[in-house]
Amino acid sequence: MNGRHRYGPSTDQHKLERKRCTFRKVQVHGKQASYPSFPAPLYYRQSIVPMAQEARIAVMGATGSGKSTFINLVSGSNLAVSNGMRSCTTSVEESQQFTLDGRMVTLIDTPGFDDTFRSDTDILESISEHLASMYGAGTTLAGVIYMYRISDVRMGGTSRRNFRLFRELCGKDSLRNVLIVTTMWSSVDPNVGATREEELAMSDDFFKPVLDEGARLVRHDGGQESAQGILRHLIHNEGTPLRIQRELVDERKPLADTAAGAELSHQLTERIGRLEGEIGKLRDEITRLIVAKDEKARNELLLELLKTQNEKDRIERENKRLEKDGEIGQLAMMLATLHMVSLHERIDTLKKEDPPQVKGWFSWW
Repeated sequence: MNGRHRYGPSTDQHKLERKRCTFRKVQVHGKQASYPSFPAPLYYRQSIVPMAQEARIAVMGATGSGKSTFINLVSGSNLAVSNGMRSCTTSVEESQQFTLDGRMVTLIDTPGFDDTFRSDTDILESISEHLASMYGAGTTLAGVIYMYRISDVRMGGTSRRNFRLFRELCGKDSLRNVLIVTTMWSSVDPNVGATREEELAMSDDFFKPVLDEGARLVRHDGGQESAQGILRHLIHNEGTPLRIQRELVDERKPLADTAAGAELSHQLTERIGRLEGEIGKLRDEITRLIVAKDEKARNELLLELLKTQNEKDRIERENKRLEKDGEIGQLAMMLATLHMVSLHERIDTLKKEDPPQVKGWFSWW
């Protein structure tokens, strides 16, 4: 069954219409913010995005799920590969272009939201900016692959947070072009793996909601033939924009106001709440040890308290930064709107004041 469709309905291709925009950066009070510009004049627009000769596929998933290894195997690239749970992919990278079944293919490697060196906010910004720049330039993805280790005994909190963010990035409309690829089959007994796979596919807490919307669940056995078979599900798809691309480019939302940004903010707030609870318990226990005059145990808990407090402070800074970026993005959009209004007013004035032959210069506006 390697690379074959296991769960989820077959896909129907849909033609997509959209207007082109550009994605720009501005400086606001010394801060840089990315925002999509207003649609270009009519003669620059394309009502239907043609199916490109190149199939571009994004590969996402947790650190250590096999993303870079998969990309290197099938494309012949030499991207850095993580060792265990320590991440190596710290930014969005693209594979070298290769041909499969007569189709030019480029794979996009993305860092996991559980990155060793960068915060989840940094990762979301990096992935979103890359995807928005692509879409703003008129390029859509033929598909998205989400990799998951079947060797994991259960889907823990980090994996669930990762997948929730992935769902918000994609949105429902693009799920027909999504493959959930289970990896690390050589590390588990086949029967155990099959049981886990069925639980993931049938549980509302895991993959069932996205499979019901058109995503598919396939296996990767680690071989090149398996990897090529997986890509064949996607390379001939007509590109479909992800929700994050539509929100940033078409709807011109700041990142913090997108579905993925809101989900990340919610997750950070939840983590802060849990850490506050842990800090309260540690303080109560330290007080008890002070009364009991157990200095050794007290010192150990003081170190644990300091570590937990530092983690809480870090996440609070991350959440505030995400909120601040949203405010800057909204201000940038307000300035852009004022600029466009002023430009339209100036053009209207010129149309009234200039001779008839000059008015024709602005007929496209």
